[in-house]
Amino acid sequence: MGKIEDILIDGNQRNASDIHLCPGSPVMFRIDGDLIPMSEEKIKPYEIEEMIKPMLTTEQLEVLEREGELDFAHSIAGFNRVRVNVFRQRGTYAMALRILSFEIPLPKDLGIPEAVVNLTSKKRGMVLVTGATGSGKTYMACAFGMEACKHYYSVRYVRLPDLLLDLQAARDNGTFSTVLKKYTKPIVLIIDEWLLLKLTEAEARNLFELIHKRRKKSSTIFCSQFRESEWYQQICDGESTLADAIMDRISYDSYKIDIESADPSKDLSMREVYGLDPAMAK
Repeated sequence: MGKIEDILIDGNQRNASDIHLCPGSPVMFRIDGDLIPMSEEKIKPYEIEEMIKPMLTTEQLEVLEREGELDFAHSIAGFNRVRVNVFRQRGTYAMALRILSFEIPLPKDLGIPEAVVNLTSKKRGMVLVTGATGSGKTYMACAFGMEACKHYYSVRYVRLPDLLLDLQAARDNGTFSTVLKKYTKPIVLIIDEWLLLKLTEAEARNLFELIHKRRKKSSTIFCSQFRESEWYQQICDGESTLADAIMDRISYDSYKIDIESADPSKDLSMREVYGLDPAMAK
């Protein structure tokens, strides 16, 4: 079995959108919506682990061991960015990788209505973009960012896990105010992978400071796999007053975009592709 870099390069050359790696099955490429095996050679469990570990930090490995599942972004020099989902099944790991293009599309290329595109001309407000994994949330948000740049607005993109680490590190070393300005200054802030994992009390407190300062002063775009109605429970299990405070500032007078699949039959998770039982992932 080749290295993960070789598999990614091969997949990119074949115009694959996704790559699925599961023990006991061959490498599978999703091309034009169809899953195609690349050979008859089946992946061994230890080969998956050898691919995963070099891609993760010590902290990410700890989360994977503890939670049994992890979503993260991975980059290879000279190659497209990759979004990765790893999960544990019957004591072994499986992995799904989505190849992301370096080119950020324009809103018109995605078929986004003009009324929605016009949201980018507003200097203040919250935009909530929700949808399943691979539905195009990040693409849409980045298209909004490109449109905002055309209006000469400053734009910053950040994944929530990275934002939380940055804010907590700043809190610990006494530079919180300085780092907070890095995220309050841009007119448009895109926060991807919003509430993918539940927030701790400390993370919620840091996030509240940011959202409070940005409210009514600038625009924030949230991209989440969860519908807005599920966000409350992702913030300290909904048992903290911070959950009320954060949701009140986000939900009030926000613009909501829920992306639904045009072809649900092809919108499959890796577990569905391989017929795996999520209850056995622990």
